[in-house]
Amino acid sequence: MHARSVDGGVDRIPLPDTPGELWLCGKHAIGPDPDRLLTALGLSTVVCLTRRHELADRYPAYVAWLDAHVPDGRRAVWFPTHDLGSHSLSDTRPVLDGLVGRLQRGERLVIHCAAGIGRAGTLAVGLAILQGMGLVEALAHVRAHRPMAGPEVGAQLALVTELAAGLAAQPGR
Repeated sequence: MHARSVDGGVDRIPLPDTPGELWLCGKHAIGPDPDRLLTALGLSTVVCLTRRHELADRYPAYVAWLDAHVPDGRRAVWFPTHDLGSHSLSDTRPVLDGLVGRLQRGERLVIHCAAGIGRAGTLAVGLAILQGMGLVEALAHVRAHRPMAGPEVGAQLALVTELAAGLAAQPGR
């Protein structure tokens, strides 16, 4: 049996002009043992987009791991987002900017939501846009490296569309 059929797998999303790396996965790939996944792939930071209740029953040890590592911000970032939802751009942009900074410093990030598709894919598309890709290119690029990843609903597509439009409107971009 292939790993993807068990836990959804973990996929690298190459980003141009950055020394860091971006990976996407679902909660079943990271929840059982986050340190094992980080070590196996040489990752530095977990970016968790699931809400506490999505993890608590099945992965209580992972929730404890997040609680222990989020306060110092070195190994974990927790940005709980409703399933099939999105935060506003004004709430999401600081998170994206922080992740771009980490990637520029050479960090290797894994972003996950429940399946590693909608919420995680939306953030990955946002990061690709901030790294210089246009919206259509970023959507295709993320999906080419993680099947089905990217915005799943209107609010998620609206987020990356607004991000791309705002950047396109900036002089010199």
